[in-house]
Amino acid sequence: MENVLLYGKWLIFGASGWVTFLALRAVHVYFLNVRTRKQTPFERIRRLIDEQKALIDRMYYREDMEEHFRKAGKPLGLTSVTYRLYRDIAFIAAFAYVHIALLNGSYGSYPYKKVGLLIALYIATHLHPKFPVMKLLGWFKNQYTSKKNQEVFHLYQMICNDYEFEDEKDAQSVYSTLMEYRKYTHAIRPALDKCLRSYPLDRKKALELFAREIGTDEAVSLANILKEVVETSPAEARDLLDQNYAEFKTKRQEIHRKRMKNRGLIGYVITFSGLMMILVCFIMVYVLANRDLQQFLYSQ
Repeated sequence: MENVLLYGKWLIFGASGWVTFLALRAVHVYFLNVRTRKQTPFERIRRLIDEQKALIDRMYYREDMEEHFRKAGKPLGLTSVTYRLYRDIAFIAAFAYVHIALLNGSYGSYPYKKVGLLIALYIATHLHPKFPVMKLLGWFKNQYTSKKNQEVFHLYQMICNDYEFEDEKDAQSVYSTLMEYRKYTHAIRPALDKCLRSYPLDRKKALELFAREIGTDEAVSLANILKEVVETSPAEARDLLDQNYAEFKTKRQEIHRKRMKNRGLIGYVITFSGLMMILVCFIMVYVLANRDLQQFLYSQ
């Protein structure tokens, strides 16, 4: 027990030394900035914070993982940097809590199981392609892709309605239409904004950029249709949009049917699992009752 307490004291001493080193480094950077040029206290603090943010970004940034988080729609606002930073903070805090509790006498002996569980969780939450976090990111990616396709279809519907109910002389350009309806989008808005910024320079390349940023077949189809709409008159554009609307609608219906089928399968599995548990309980009751009956007969 004395060795454990000694180990805990050295651990706390080492952590305190590391925190002191970081504090002294921050003070050194602060006075170094003061010598370079005169700054207000607010500017000094802000510059110090920016430098620490840049240091954290260099330590935790992973380009390959950043792409996965982006395609998943950055769930909970997480990126590769924030996820890895929060993961390390949570592990260090939990590890320190266990050892502080040990020093306070909450455990009779060293909590190997708790420490082992913390290490196992830390390893399991690593950003590795075969680990659970990446599987979860894959699920978020599928949900985000479905949401983007849904918004692409809604955008297509709004464009069709716009051309359907306006006269040829009042029909807006594709640029004006996209600018007007961007406020009704969320998942595809970044791609739409990039498209609108490039549109005045080159319309076709801007629409190709829109499709590439979203990265779905529906977005490619919409971009190709809009490239044809740009080159036609409002009347021809209306006919073109009407001709392709059925194809868009059919794709959405197929996706909806597949989603409903998957939900039905999940409901079936849950219901069947409940019935199997009831059956297992009946079998266990029968086995236990039969065993008690045999013991009673043998005791006579």
